[in-house]
Amino acid sequence: DGSLTFAVPNDVTSVVIAVSGRLTKKTRITINGVSYNIDTMSGNSVYTDITVDTTTTKEITLTSTTGYGDRRAMVDSITFVVPGGSGEPTYEEQTTTYYTTMDGHDAEETPFALLVGSHVELGDVLDMHFYVDATDNYFDGNLTITLSYVSLQGEKFENAVVVNSGYSISANAYRVLSIGLPAAYMATSVTATLSYNGEKMDTVTYSIRSYASTIIANANGLYTDEQISAAKAMLNYGAWAQNYFGYNTDDLANNVLDAGDQLTDTAAALSQVENIAQYKATITNKLDSFIGYTLLLKDVTGLRLYFSEQVTVMVDGVAKVAEVDSQNNSRYYVEIEGVNADELDTTIEITCGEMEISNLSVLSPAAIVAQNTGKSENFRNAMIALILYAQSVNDMLTEG
Repeated sequence: DGSLTFAVPNDVTSVVIAVSGRLTKKTRITINGVSYNIDTMSGNSVYTDITVDTTTTKEITLTSTTGYGDRRAMVDSITFVVPGGSGEPTYEEQTTTYYTTMDGHDAEETPFALLVGSHVELGDVLDMHFYVDATDNYFDGNLTITLSYVSLQGEKFENAVVVNSGYSISANAYRVLSIGLPAAYMATSVTATLSYNGEKMDTVTYSIRSYASTIIANANGLYTDEQISAAKAMLNYGAWAQNYFGYNTDDLANNVLDAGDQLTDTAAALSQVENIAQYKATITNKLDSFIGYTLLLKDVTGLRLYFSEQVTVMVDGVAKVAEVDSQNNSRYYVEIEGVNADELDTTIEITCGEMEISNLSVLSPAAIVAQNTGKSENFRNAMIALILYAQSVNDMLTEG
């Protein structure tokens, strides 16, 4: 699921990759730049064997549709073939299955533990999922995965997690480990290292930009125009978030896009926003204690409502008591977080005493900043890119 690159040992002359559609017989996989149409389905336990000549090529890259349900391809196994004494492949005696995705493993197969893919999911942050597969003997408490990257503050983040058979199982039976990153981290490489008893067994480096680039590079029918547009909008949003926060600005997320797809001009980008007036919120019976609302963007995506005194606010019918602001103890706030990419324009019903705020969404403060020429260009650009990203995600989901 997604993209996977692995090295082939020198003595391996061919690799047999068993592939199927996950929920449908109509899917496609690209192997070293060559696309294959797949007409078998894993639900029927039927697979299509694709043989890759590795006499001279010692690296294989698999790419498949990511995150769109029944169009995904599933790799059941990858088999390395070593020539027998006659120089011909002898499958029964000379092959090793390196990983499978189906129900468990054969107790007699060669022990292994591998990182077998990665994927990005659009949420209130961008969730990077790393997939681990291994034979049962490794799930004894000594198999760990370490995720590392450099934070906005320039500090190295590193976290090790024990991988066991009950940690988290996805639909295709891989063990899943995830990390959530905000928009400004789209160009940041996250390294996942799999170790057993302290000995490194496998390592993968991946980024959100890599994920988006895979989609954009496969614009030959594997992805829809809307999916490709959403990937480009996501990278532009990431780049302008980097500029706004001053993070890794020498390597912007959108530098992989063609010049014509990069957002560089504020006025031109603003002209691409569809009906920006639709995001305007309305306040009636405003309380004297109400200070205003602001957008959360750095760590998670959401809203904060500020007051000069502690109040109880109804948020979509749920009561929330305002908390004291640790940065300014003379004001209080109610936080609305966990807003996913497809919910950025979803309106939130706010009442506090007689005060009502209607048509409020995450894009409400973004639209105000986007149109305010008194704000810094980087701030305006980030808000414009956020709105365009939200609109492109909605277009993609509407199409799907």
